[in-house]
Amino acid sequence: MKYKFTFPNPSNHLIQIYIPHKGDGSPTEFWLPLWRPGRYEMGPYAENIVDVYAVTDSGKPLKVTKSTTHQWKVEATDEFFEFRYSYYATDWGAGGSRFDADLIYVNGINLLMYRPGTLDEPCQIELHLPDGYEIACGLPREGNVLKAEDFHQAVDGPWVASDQLQLRIFEVAGTPHHVWFMGAIRPDWPRIERDFAQFGRSSVELFGDFPVSEYHYLILTPNTPNYHGVEHYNSTVISLGPAYKIMGTDYYNELLGVSCHELFHTWNVKAIRPADMQPYDYERENYSKLHYVTEGVTTYYGDLMLMKSGVWSLSDYLSNFNNAILKRHYNNQGRNHVSLEQASFDSWLTGYKSAVPNRKISFYTKGCLAALILDYLIRSSSGNRRSLDNVMREMWERFGKTGRGYTRTDYREIAEKYAGVSLGRYFKAIVSGTKALEPYLRDVAGYFGLKFAKRQFTQEIERWFGLGLKKGENGFPEVRLVYEGSPAERAGMEVGDELVALNGLRVVEKDFSTLFNHFEPYATKQLHVFRQGSLVEVTLQFDPDYQTELYMLGELDQPSAVQLENRRSWMSVEVD
Repeated sequence: MKYKFTFPNPSNHLIQIYIPHKGDGSPTEFWLPLWRPGRYEMGPYAENIVDVYAVTDSGKPLKVTKSTTHQWKVEATDEFFEFRYSYYATDWGAGGSRFDADLIYVNGINLLMYRPGTLDEPCQIELHLPDGYEIACGLPREGNVLKAEDFHQAVDGPWVASDQLQLRIFEVAGTPHHVWFMGAIRPDWPRIERDFAQFGRSSVELFGDFPVSEYHYLILTPNTPNYHGVEHYNSTVISLGPAYKIMGTDYYNELLGVSCHELFHTWNVKAIRPADMQPYDYERENYSKLHYVTEGVTTYYGDLMLMKSGVWSLSDYLSNFNNAILKRHYNNQGRNHVSLEQASFDSWLTGYKSAVPNRKISFYTKGCLAALILDYLIRSSSGNRRSLDNVMREMWERFGKTGRGYTRTDYREIAEKYAGVSLGRYFKAIVSGTKALEPYLRDVAGYFGLKFAKRQFTQEIERWFGLGLKKGENGFPEVRLVYEGSPAERAGMEVGDELVALNGLRVVEKDFSTLFNHFEPYATKQLHVFRQGSLVEVTLQFDPDYQTELYMLGELDQPSAVQLENRRSWMSVEVD
């Protein structure tokens, strides 16, 4: 397959694509992928396809019909012709594409079409760029021509072009790493190079070698809030903003976290892939019950490798773990109803969007907790001689390097090999079931010299009445979550209710907790809310037996020598 890209007018954001083809006397079909690897839901890419037509070399227009939402058919001809279309590119997200006056960012899965039966053919992408534009990309290229072994690689090699790119190249275990920034960021290059090289070396140490000959971080830094990363075979696209905040402590830690996460994906999912997704099928859902491995294990290691490498301290790690993992897990009572396997399978329905309240979980967050628990189980049962590190190394050797897909049985057998005991209870309770994780997490904490304790809520109304709030569109607090069995649920509160008065006083401050704390926190509360445009009065009865649970991990004041040794091993890379 050959493609030609032109970019005539950034103000309309339309990227023009041309596909030359020699007709064989029968109709020719062109198909657009229905989803993108790394996000397991159907993608609406076809809605951005416009101006579709075909013309022969002699200038004769050919009839083009649309047979489905993502398939086009060109009438029969035996002449050379060009299939032409445009893609509307305005997305700052790492999984999208964008074309404006300063930037061209193309994620090929959004807009590259293919002919049936051509997925394994080499691809060539010819770019007609504005003068002075440089290309950031992991694909091989000659000038402005990108080359790929097949369609799979072509859509897995995103690229950015601009005359404003910033680049730093350094080696990690002999492999060139390219860090590209696009946007109004002022990178602290010595700090970035030091930290990226540090967690990169530890990742290579864990697996033994690197899957690709070079690696590229393509980092978009818009001036608006953004946080997104997507893995690719030898690169990642990260969109993080606003740009001016990135070198500050909090945002820089976000950059480190998402970058280390996406790098780990180079092994885990780009190479070590479930058999359900081997190879990718772009025409339909690729169902898998293993996203607690593809994403959960990666989420666990994305932060853990920052600690193992010394980029983060234990305190840094626990702070992020408590806020990004434990808080999200316990703020979601879907954990009592939905298993990791079910959440993985149902990602095509509910994985990335709002769903039925209290009936959805994230296989990223609970999958991370499941990975931590499995790591502990292997360490404790093997006398700390083996860990999840060994499991991932063998997964790389057996499946990543060979291109074979793995199954649930494979993953369990390898884990049990290093644990030296049956892990049936773990897989039944935590992977296939919905058992509470608190007993396991207390054991984890005790093993590593940590404490697993209840954490205070930012808003007392959430703690005592089970009512989670967020800022609504009109500035008033809006109900985002009603905890099951809580006084708020018994009172009939609903997600979307807009709080306008408490005990007869109008809600005027953005921080609702100020008004809430004005009254006795444990007393009954009288609320007025707008619900679907109607004013409703609700009475919240205090229940002394109810308290919403939220937990955190912290450091013990005086851990034992054994606990410190367990912690030291956990914070290091130790793979035989």
